[in-house]
Amino acid sequence: MNSFSAPCALIETAHLSILRERRRILDDVCLRIMPHEVLSIIGPNGAGKSMLIKCLLGITPPDSGTVTKRASLRIGYVPQRLSVPKNIPINAHSFITLSSPPQNAQRIEAIIEETGIKNILNCWMHSLSGGELQRILLARALIQQPHLIILDEPAQNLDYTSHDAFYEVLARLHQRDRLSIVMVSHDVPRVLRCSTRIIALHHRICCEGTPTQIIHDPAFISLFGAHHDHLMPTIAQPTPIAL
Repeated sequence: MNSFSAPCALIETAHLSILRERRRILDDVCLRIMPHEVLSIIGPNGAGKSMLIKCLLGITPPDSGTVTKRASLRIGYVPQRLSVPKNIPINAHSFITLSSPPQNAQRIEAIIEETGIKNILNCWMHSLSGGELQRILLARALIQQPHLIILDEPAQNLDYTSHDAFYEVLARLHQRDRLSIVMVSHDVPRVLRCSTRIIALHHRICCEGTPTQIIHDPAFISLFGAHHDHLMPTIAQPTPIAL
């Protein structure tokens, strides 16, 4: 069995807390990210979602608590946004292949095809649209063959067509390659359709569970309302990312 398909956590946090100017951004967060799951983290603005991602990635150390990663875990990251100044002359192809060894050439070609970016490889990074940039960021995150990919509001700035196309790529990668996915999102209807597990965060974990479990949780209803029953027929249980 591939060790990264075994039923033990890829990342585990224990009593994770972050304080900024005497405010608790994260408070006693305990979670486990499991192999081959689509874990969505939802919550209101300022709830600490992006800070939690930074802790998981090791960008921001916690003030208390621990983050434990499985040995040799490879993580790909797609940030919420990336601003490339016009005075930095780098095209999309150079950007996705930065620090990539020559032996990765065949994999790079496969990812270019998978993410549909062949026609924009020679474009300057600063000239890309929101949808094009997100596909480039996804391609770069995939080159090192991650076991887990973490996305922070990946479709926030996309139009409707680009939004659906982006999630279709994620669905293929998850189902075919058994890629584990953690995704921060404000799009509750989409999250209910595409996740295997959901965490509602408001500085602490308010509730968590499968879509069918969490939709009836009082904490979820308090944060997002009780008008999600019409989504029940399309909620994926337990098959992930049903678009």
